[in-house]
Amino acid sequence: MIVDQGLPCFSVLFCQGIMFRKNKGLQGIVSYLIMGSQKNREEYSAMALDDIDGLFTEEKLRELFPAKRADGFFDALFGDASEGSYDIKLAYKGSRADALLFELHLLERPGKCLACNLTYGLPEVFSRHPVINIKGVVAEVETLLGGKAKCSGWELGNTISQSKSRHIIPLIIKLG
Repeated sequence: MIVDQGLPCFSVLFCQGIMFRKNKGLQGIVSYLIMGSQKNREEYSAMALDDIDGLFTEEKLRELFPAKRADGFFDALFGDASEGSYDIKLAYKGSRADALLFELHLLERPGKCLACNLTYGLPEVFSRHPVINIKGVVAEVETLLGGKAKCSGWELGNTISQSKSRHIIPLIIKLG
């Protein structure tokens, strides 16, 4: 017997290999048991974990954020794409109950110096820049989810210097 003592009971429920992502606590579990699986799957936007992870293949990530976007960014910034010191690659890192976790990898270009570049202010710049278009990337991700989940917002984290030639900017897409 499960007793709800005013504390969140469950944020994730697994049933028949399906993960329910809404935080409905004990009420959601009881609803699932009473209402039946098919209706509940639709109501709770059920999605198997493998389904989410399978959506974001390397090929799909290149479509969401093509390599030429970095050239467009540097062309807009400097008037010449060859002046850019890094390439930008979108990576999928996984999911949690309330978000999809991506990263923008800034990869030093040959003969350039990523460490010498000012990458720590980039989350603010990238969040507004029309060529980088994070808002558009998020809209495309939501389309890929096929109505199984809605993207309720997004944020770029602080730049992480993973190495001299690789910096990372976390992209968190909130589900709601």
